[in-house]
Amino acid sequence: MSNLSQFTGGLLKFNKNQKVTVSSTAVQSAAFDSDTVAIIVTGLSSSAGVAYIEIGSNPTATTDSFAFLTFSDSTSNQNCVPIGPIGVEAGHKISCLKSNSTTFHIMELKY
Repeated sequence: MSNLSQFTGGLLKFNKNQKVTVSSTAVQSAAFDSDTVAIIVTGLSSSAGVAYIEIGSNPTATTDSFAFLTFSDSTSNQNCVPIGPIGVEAGHKISCLKSNSTTFHIMELKY
């Protein structure tokens, strides 16, 4: 797996984008591209709450997974702050979970 020290001094470029829509059940993305070394994740949700992710070859996000996206106010269509870069392996996937309708955007990055 990549680590963040590998990105120091390197210029990451956009590779491709994925969109994953979740509605109370964990959903997996497509496999990351062979050139992908890192991802940035953000989301748009219909209500406040916490989202969870899991990354791996066949991941399933649960409420015990890494909680990283917080949608904190009560207005609808809330954006969350993007997180990343997160080092990943080509061919791996991300699984996303939130208790209500949420669209996750995954930006794949390459060198």
